Amino acid sequence: MPTSPPTTASPSGVYCADGCLAAAVTPNPSDAYPGSQNPPGTLSPSVPPGTNFNLTDWAIQLPIPNPSSNTGDTGNTVDEEANWWLVDGNTYAPYYTTAADGGMALWDPESGSTTSGSDYPRTELREVNAQDFDASWPWTGTNTLTVTESVNFGTVPSTHVCIIQAHVAEDDPVSTGSNKNPPFVEIFYTSTGEFEYGVYPGPSGTEGSPHPFSPAITVTPGTKFQAVLSMSNGAMTFTVNGTQAGWGLPINSDSPTSYVTSVALPTDLGSGGWTSAAQFYFKAGNYDQYSGSSTTTGMTVEIYQLIAAHSGAITVPF
Repeated sequence: MPTSPPTTASPSGVYCADGCLAAAVTPNPSDAYPGSQNPPGTLSPSVPPGTNFNLTDWAIQLPIPNPSSNTGDTGNTVDEEANWWLVDGNTYAPYYTTAADGGMALWDPESGSTTSGSDYPRTELREVNAQDFDASWPWTGTNTLTVTESVNFGTVPSTHVCIIQAHVAEDDPVSTGSNKNPPFVEIFYTSTGEFEYGVYPGPSGTEGSPHPFSPAITVTPGTKFQAVLSMSNGAMTFTVNGTQAGWGLPINSDSPTSYVTSVALPTDLGSGGWTSAAQFYFKAGNYDQYSGSSTTTGMTVEIYQLIAAHSGAITVPF
């Protein structure tokens, strides 16, 4: 696996020596739906995910230490590969591969490397712009992440996995202090097939334990489902197979007094301090919430469709 970018032009674009993409990546010619997969049923098990999917706007974090030779990524404790690496058709078995049915298989072991702010491993996609910087957008526009996927917990003990995040962006002007740039909202899927959420009620607050949606939405593990997180025009919603989930209020309370299918932003977040100036980016994949010592015990999230849609511009944070 390359740990630094090529120094010559490729069909996907022209690369800087430090790993930034100097020219926009050309979407895969076979991809009829930019930002998604090829039409359903056309995923091929014989090609890498970067051919089955348009990954122009995604980087990936892997559950292995950041190689010292990866000079374009010295700020991470885990290996993070850029959009050009994905688009060029690279894979990294067993963490990031194509499954037998053509889906994008994201596996991590319970002993995998972790980022500096987490106790858990991940094989997770992170939304970026063409220059491989974190994407950055406000909740005042239209922002939706649609993922069709399945989860196989394998031999991992009873646990849950974060499958979707809206993360606070690097250029966010609202979050401050030691907890700057937290994951604003995390969507979890449990080994019993239920969906849960965690929301940071304030830019300097803490997430607390995951909370179940109500009424409960369940999908049998190993079964495909479509999940959609929307943060659009000051409202946050989550649906599974077309069913809207109910968020508890007060947000993140262990004893909610009511449930809503649309969280008003920032009104329903209480007095934590979030404002409409906040900036975010999406994440999707396998952020397993279990750790241990085994290098072979792990779980898999398989993605069949991935669409991040925005009504406004995705800004460069630097």
